[in-house]
Amino acid sequence: MVDHMQVGFRRMVDHMQVGSSTMNGGSHASWIFDDGWWITCRLESSIDENSGETYIRWGMTSCPEESYLVYDGYAAGKHYNMGGSGANLLCLPKNPEWKEYTEGNSSTWTGKLFGVEYEIGENKPYSKTFLNQDMPCAVCESKRSTVLMVPGKVTCHEGWHKEFSGYLMSQTSRNDRSPTEYICADEQLESVPGGDADRNEAVLYPVEAVCGSLKCPPYVNGRELTCVVCSK
Repeated sequence: MVDHMQVGFRRMVDHMQVGSSTMNGGSHASWIFDDGWWITCRLESSIDENSGETYIRWGMTSCPEESYLVYDGYAAGKHYNMGGSGANLLCLPKNPEWKEYTEGNSSTWTGKLFGVEYEIGENKPYSKTFLNQDMPCAVCESKRSTVLMVPGKVTCHEGWHKEFSGYLMSQTSRNDRSPTEYICADEQLESVPGGDADRNEAVLYPVEAVCGSLKCPPYVNGRELTCVVCSK
């Protein structure tokens, strides 16, 4: 029975034409037989249309309309006057999971993470003060495959899509402070509910331009720097 089916299938293949086309955004393949019968099927891609690059939206708990929320959480980093640990900032999820651990906070031979606190006083550069309030964050997945943070801009270059814009933030510029990375904090800041205890652990400040080796103009001495996150 199987042999007869295989022979019949070979004869059917010998007497048909194969073509392909694109309709309604999808690919289709067509088989046209000598007796006028035809079959069309849609070819589905194995690539997830929603897959793309991830980025962190600092200072917010949600993502822009055209991106997807992976999770929201708490901004965390090293203590402002401690050496060691990591220099980068992290977005910690609200539901941590544990494996092997030792209780207590006494060891000097471990890295340490602290919640990040805004040090934005005098309503500058935001419309209201965020002094001593804790910083949230959101991890977002773009529909696009490449994400770039551009300092000093609020618009994206041609061919790029704007995810969000805001202001550069980092540790303050003093010799007794441990450095952090520069991040782009959203222009519409949020804060962690109840997070206003002024613990002064990991802290962030707006970033200003300083003229000298940095060309002025176009930059302006003492002016808070903007930033934009773009995707493509």
